[in-house]
Amino acid sequence: REPDLEQASFLGVEEEEWSFKIGGYQPLMRWLRARAGRELSRDEVTHYQRIIDSIKGTIKVMKKIDEVIEDEGGWPYAFIKEG
Repeated sequence: REPDLEQASFLGVEEEEWSFKIGGYQPLMRWLRARAGRELSRDEVTHYQRIIDSIKGTIKVMKKIDEVIEDEGGWPYAFIKEG
């Protein structure tokens, strides 16, 4: 059975992903608001899911970068080369 896109929702979007900001705005909210009041096509739903996945990946990489900086002495010491 085909899902009813009018009643569809995006499950599994964590608060951290939803509230993630780029340049001062939340891309997930902004993308949906730009399409408010109309039915999303299957391609748009797929595109939105890819945006979610990209944000998940970005958050994961940012956390890893923060871990490496902390392991190397924190900010700004991780970027100071001795000798």
